[in-house]
Parts: sequence; C-alpha cells; structure tokens
Amino acid sequence: RMASDYENARAHAQLLIRSARDQSGEALTSEMIAQQVDLVLSIKPEWKTRVNRGALIRDLETIFTTWIGEARILHDIEDHRPWLSERRADIDWHYWNRYKQFLQEIGWADRTIEKLETLTDEILSRLENPLRSGVWDRRGMVVGHVQSGKTANYIGLISKAADAGYKVLVILAGMHNNLRSQTQSRLDEGFLGYDSIRNLPAGGAVPLIGVGQISPSVQRPDTITTRLENGDFRREVANHFNISPGGHPLLFVVKKNGSVLRNLLEWVERAANSTDQDGRRIVSGIPLLLIDDECDWGSIDTRDIPLDENGKPDLEHIPTVINQRIRKLLYSFDQNAYIGYTATPFANIFIHEKAKTIEHGEDLF
Repeated sequence: RMASDYENARAHAQLLIRSARDQSGEALTSEMIAQQVDLVLSIKPEWKTRVNRGALIRDLETIFTTWIGEARILHDIEDHRPWLSERRADIDWHYWNRYKQFLQEIGWADRTIEKLETLTDEILSRLENPLRSGVWDRRGMVVGHVQSGKTANYIGLISKAADAGYKVLVILAGMHNNLRSQTQSRLDEGFLGYDSIRNLPAGGAVPLIGVGQISPSVQRPDTITTRLENGDFRREVANHFNISPGGHPLLFVVKKNGSVLRNLLEWVERAANSTDQDGRRIVSGIPLLLIDDECDWGSIDTRDIPLDENGKPDLEHIPTVINQRIRKLLYSFDQNAYIGYTATPFANIFIHEKAKTIEHGEDLF
C-alpha cells in the first residue's frame, strides 16, 4: 500500500520534531510543533492543499505529549540470577528494533514507546536468562487497565525474549476462536512479519506484512497456528510441518481449550529430547516462554485442594482440565517461564503458593 500524502507529511514532521527537540533539549510546545509542520508542508507545494494542517498538528501533539503512570513491581528473587545488564550489549535486538520502528510508523507516541521499552526490560530481566544451564522456572503476572496496551506489551516482550534466546513462545489467547484469531493477526504484524495463512505448505512466496516489511532480512520466526478462525493448533496441520523446537523461534497462538492444549502436549511429547529423574519425557535445554492472556479466566484451578494436617496441598490432587494442561505444558520443559496478563487479578492472588501435584508440577502463581 502506498503511503498517503498525509502519512508522508506526518513521517517527515516526526523526524524534524525529534531533531528539533534533541537539539534544543527543551520540552516541546504546540508552537514548536506547528513550526515544524509549516516547514514540512513547504517541501511539496501539493501538500499545502492536500494535507489538513490543523489535523496534522493535533495528531503530532498526541504523539509527542503523552502522560503515563509509573509501574509498580513486586518480585521474589529466590533462585533468580540477574543477567540482562551483563548480556544487553551482546544481544542483537533485531526483533525488538523492528517492532519499535513498526509502532513509530503506525503513530505511537515516542513517550509511549519509551515506556514500553522500559517496562518490557523490567519484565524480561525478571525472567531467567535463556542461556542459563540446568533446570529453572519463573512465574509472574502483569496487571494493566482494560485497553491499556497489554497485547502490545507482550508482543514487545516476546520480541525481546526471542532476541535473548527463548525458542518456544506460546500465547494462550482467550477461550474463543475470534479472540485467538485477532491475537494471531496482531502477532503476524508485530512479530512474525508475514501472513500466517499464506505460510501454509502450498508453495509460493509468503507475503511480508508489518515488521517483515521493515526488516525482511531478519531471521523469520516459525508458526504452526494461523489467523484463520479455525487456525488453532491441530495435529493434522502440525504433521505437515517439519519443525522441531530449538531452531528459529517457534510461535503458537492457541485457545485455552482442553482439546487444543492436549494436541499441543502430544506434540511436545514427540519433541521431547530427554527424560528427568522420574522418567518423564521432557524438552531439555530449549527455553519456553508462555504468555497467558486474561490469566484470570479459564486458567485457575477452581477445585478445592485438600490440605493435610500441616496445611500442605495434596500431591495427588486433580486440577481443572485447562489448569492442569497449562501446568503440564510448563512441566514438560526443564527451562520455562510463565507470565499471566490481566486487568482483574483477584482470582489469581488466591492460588495457593505451595500448590503442586506429582503429575502437573507447580500451580501458576
């Protein structure tokens, strides 16, 4: 799609405004923005008649004057090894950089992007280093207001996680086909960089979209799910792909559905490359990041957990189906991280902190 005169003028104006702001070191004013708009509109005579000056100024004021509240963080650093500050300079942030540029091109305010960069760094640093050897897992939750940019946050996070070395990326995207499809579409544009529907094995070139048009040379992540309404994880589709975990970043966008999660667990079982001390087949040395969108819905084990006389949960307890399959998916990777996203974390904070079963491992929070 060719950019319109308005989009071209806005892009030029953003560059000039950033340059003027950086040179002056002063806070931007409406007068400074209007001055740069007038300069841009003088570049091409036709822009003066085709571009609405007032609308462009208002648009740029929105982009460059944004108020954002401060995030608050609670964490437990037991068995966590700080790592991001040491590795930052050695990581090629190609997935993150192209996503950042994509957000700029679709009109995100500079201040909003800067805040997203800071927040995703804070979250990533609290995950485990994907290059850390041995067995580890991290659990956490991100709480944000409704329509506050949670999807954009976790797309930025998985971009950085893939840059750092996480190899398997699973997004649990609601309970319904339309929500899963919408989330896959966002990830097609913001992370994959191509149309997941056209990625099906029918031959021909796969159209690049979103971040893929910004940086086509970046190593392309793989996906088995698509943005079709019925594009969820199915065994018959997966069997046509010769993809194993551990190569390019591998993305799954799936519903929180018992059958879908069972299919995914069966695929993981086939991909297992090791066994643990109890003889369970596991995926070893290939870090998993699992994002649970709307983690208060469907993921919670709502069954009563029996406690012994010392207050310890029953290790033979059978959780609700979706909860047990999410936990078993995490338990199938010896290196895993789980992050729930929600605006309403009230059910999550009541999860028993020591809830664990022999078959399913630790509970989610």
